Amino acid sequence: MTRHGGRQEARIAPKTIICIGFAKCGTTTLHGAFAGMPNVRVPKGGKELKYFLRENRSTQQYLSLFTEAADGTDPGATVIFESSPPYASGSSPERIRDLLERIRAMFPEAIIVICMRQPVRRAYSHYLHALQKYAVFGLAPRAMQGDRPETNFLRNAYTLDFASALLKNDSLRRPYFDALQAAFDVFGPAQVEPFFLERDIEGFSGFMARLSEKAGCDLHSPWAGRPAPRERSGKPMPAYAYAARPREVACQGGVIRLEAGDLLAVSGEDRLILRGVPAAMGHRMELVQNCWSRGVGAETGALAMEAFFRDDVLRCAALLTGYGHSADVLESYLQPVGDYRTDLAASSAIAALPVAKVPDIRVVELGDEAGVGAGA
Repeated sequence: MTRHGGRQEARIAPKTIICIGFAKCGTTTLHGAFAGMPNVRVPKGGKELKYFLRENRSTQQYLSLFTEAADGTDPGATVIFESSPPYASGSSPERIRDLLERIRAMFPEAIIVICMRQPVRRAYSHYLHALQKYAVFGLAPRAMQGDRPETNFLRNAYTLDFASALLKNDSLRRPYFDALQAAFDVFGPAQVEPFFLERDIEGFSGFMARLSEKAGCDLHSPWAGRPAPRERSGKPMPAYAYAARPREVACQGGVIRLEAGDLLAVSGEDRLILRGVPAAMGHRMELVQNCWSRGVGAETGALAMEAFFRDDVLRCAALLTGYGHSADVLESYLQPVGDYRTDLAASSAIAALPVAKVPDIRVVELGDEAGVGAGA
């Protein structure tokens, strides 16, 4: 029995596995793998339940948010799996520790999974993810966007390349060590399992075997000799296209017809046409997209590692070695990686937009806001 908020609740799900992050390190792949297993219950609403970000949590309420196990599954073999990267990715060391204590109060036998990858590549993936939002919503918080949030990206355009974003945004520089140390302190080494993207995507069977041993149940058999499922969670590079005169812009399987003064903006977050955009402003926005990094050069990657990540990787390697884990993957992170490019970063959200989606593009009249200028 455990007590929450003055009342007692029976321990219902002793086999609980919670992935606390980090984002862009394979957490979506893990969710997809566990969601396809008949003896595993995952959140009904999809990935990132984020339940333990708040206090005063209830076991009964928590379990009600998960799918039911397949018919005929032995209740004693049922596993609860949650993958919520914000637990580690967006928290201070103190908040991570408090969150883990809340999990332990409810599920003292839980297994904690921590996903990691080469940190410069993780940071660049974060940069691309944020760009999807900033390209169509701009930099200002929603509360400051006024009555016309769809024009905010004109006033507060996102002009940062990867190096500039890395210097300004600490979420791109989030260290691994704080979460690792807190997990080992709160749960102990027998209940913490690292997941390294570079090693465990291809060696997924081995990862699931290690996890099975710690959880005391068979998670390995469905994956014996198989790699992890491929989850394509990324999105093509956001794009703008301006029409000083009527023109057609190529998309997937057809064209998008623009009238004079139309600015087309497409990202993974939204797609719209601003109508009545002055030529100078439209061309400025096309110039803005040339600021965005479509990869990380070898020199930039090496400098980023030395400036922000080397010490964290060394501390993590020492910590894991002390608990009997191999540090080979972490040590490989310290080696030069050369230029880094991704297919998605080289693509265009406009070119990738299916022609069937073109009628869904919102059309917004710029009207009196035609005098606003692109931000810096």
